[in-house]
Amino acid sequence: MKRKLRLIPPAAQELLALLIFNFQLLAFAQTTAFTYQGRLNDGANPANGSYDLRFILYTADPGGNQTGPILTNSPTPVSNGLFTVSLDFGASAFTNANLFLEIAVRTNGVGNFLPLIPRQKLTAAPYAIFAKNVGIGGLTAGTYGNAVTFNNAANGFSGSFTGNGAGMTNVNAATLGGLSSTGYWKTGGNSGATGANFLGTTDNQALELKVNGTRAFRIEPTATTGVVNVIGGAAMNSVVPGIVGATIGGGGALNYQGQTLTNQVTGDFGFIGGGADNVVGEFGVIGGGLLNSTVGQGATVGGGIGNASTGGGATIGGGNGNVSSGGGATVAGGGENTSSGLNATVGGGSYNTSSGDHATVGGGLTNTASGVQATVPGGFNNTASGQYAFAAGRNAKAVNNGTFVWADDGPGGDFASTLANQFLIRAGNGVGIGTNSPSGALHVVSASSAPQIKVTQNTVSQYARLRMNVGSNPFWEMDVSPGATPALQFWNSTLRLSVDYNGNVSATSFTPSSDRNLKENFQPVNVLDVLAKVAALPITKWNFKEDSGTTHLGPMAQDFYGTFGVGPDDKHISTVDADGVALAAIQGLNLKVESENAALRNELNRRETENTELKRRLDLLEQIVLRQNAIAPGYP
Repeated sequence: MKRKLRLIPPAAQELLALLIFNFQLLAFAQTTAFTYQGRLNDGANPANGSYDLRFILYTADPGGNQTGPILTNSPTPVSNGLFTVSLDFGASAFTNANLFLEIAVRTNGVGNFLPLIPRQKLTAAPYAIFAKNVGIGGLTAGTYGNAVTFNNAANGFSGSFTGNGAGMTNVNAATLGGLSSTGYWKTGGNSGATGANFLGTTDNQALELKVNGTRAFRIEPTATTGVVNVIGGAAMNSVVPGIVGATIGGGGALNYQGQTLTNQVTGDFGFIGGGADNVVGEFGVIGGGLLNSTVGQGATVGGGIGNASTGGGATIGGGNGNVSSGGGATVAGGGENTSSGLNATVGGGSYNTSSGDHATVGGGLTNTASGVQATVPGGFNNTASGQYAFAAGRNAKAVNNGTFVWADDGPGGDFASTLANQFLIRAGNGVGIGTNSPSGALHVVSASSAPQIKVTQNTVSQYARLRMNVGSNPFWEMDVSPGATPALQFWNSTLRLSVDYNGNVSATSFTPSSDRNLKENFQPVNVLDVLAKVAALPITKWNFKEDSGTTHLGPMAQDFYGTFGVGPDDKHISTVDADGVALAAIQGLNLKVESENAALRNELNRRETENTELKRRLDLLEQIVLRQNAIAPGYP
């Protein structure tokens, strides 16, 4: 049998609602909730059990707009037809307009809600009428214990006000401290302000600006009229008492990774731009960074970590662990560099030292310029200790005055000067002048219209001479005679070789022409294969039958021809072929040796590089630990 639900008559519902609502308005510390009581019949009998009740406010009946939320009380206990629910539509739902309450019911969780028609109009209670009159006529005199909110733009006060004004907002004062709005500073800016207005103090007290209750900026007067100290950044940043014209732009920290970091100016007109744990002296400048210091007058540190510019007018651009202690000395950057000479310079790199006056080290690693006006442009482990000396490359030592020493990356160790005014070059693959492919220790190439080497010209005999001496004695010389048919002559006390204009050669041995233009059918040669054949070629001592008194050494023409297949026949060995085979074999041997040496050098260089890097890292770590313990104990 289907159960029938019936709500109590509308008049009774409205009466109960009004009674309960008026009771709630009389209570103190009101919320926006009120109690609603009703009676529910199941058919002809009072209902018992659990039911779902739904409540909605509308601005009209029928139609209208919903105001406030939909309130569903489920399940709601009903006993002998009576039920009580708490309804809270919020404060914004009640705005002095007519409201109609729609009530709907269903068996607990079963079926759709059945609304009661018509909706029930909410009527006023006596104290609700009083509250409405208060809103229209204004508040009466007296003390109000609870907060009072005014949301009408036309609200205003007249008369006087006493109290501290705590919690007041949107106050637009006509005067403040007796001053009009043009007489005090406003966060939104001022208009019409005159030169007589200012922000600051009128006594000998510092002016401070704080952020989050902590000093962030301080302007303090000094003993010198018109000079102030400006201190920004952390509250621990400071200027030593008695110092004038100091500036700290910012930096420092109360707690940075567990450390208190400060900046301090210890000399007049010192400047610190930022960073932490920096100390600047008189007329000094530190741009920023960490643990930097300028002790010398007018010294500068641009930034970096742990740099010290201690010489007057000395400069350090950045890097870490650099020291510029000479007057006017400079370290541009890098790590662990020292510039201690007068106006000395270290451009960068690591562990470089420029200790000579006006000396320069451009960069590199472990280079030293200790001579006056000496220079090391870079490289590794170079020393320029002589005056005006120059050392470059690796392990070059210009230890004498006026010397120029350049050393390659070869295995020869130190390459040092021995006398003043020397120009020394160590280049394992040759020195080229006019060529980038030197074929010997010194290879000079000039323009095609000029001789490749012109050493001197005897003005009396009119010949060009190239002379090689051993000590003070001539070892050999080459002369070129003048005239239409000049001759090339080689001397060693006596004439050893002469080649005339027509190609005739007078010498102890014959050298045939080997001009490329006279040759053709060029083919590449496997020099390693030639080397192997030379190694297998039979070589014996012998003499010509017609000259039994002269012993010679060499191969037989038959073996030579059968092995290499060159020459006119198997009865002769041309000197050009013998030379070619010998040269090819030498190249093959050189290639083989160079390959083995290159592998060995690479291994030695790799190990040397590893050892150098390990030593550098160990030295750097030791320096950092010592400096941190000395300057900032406990700093990570």
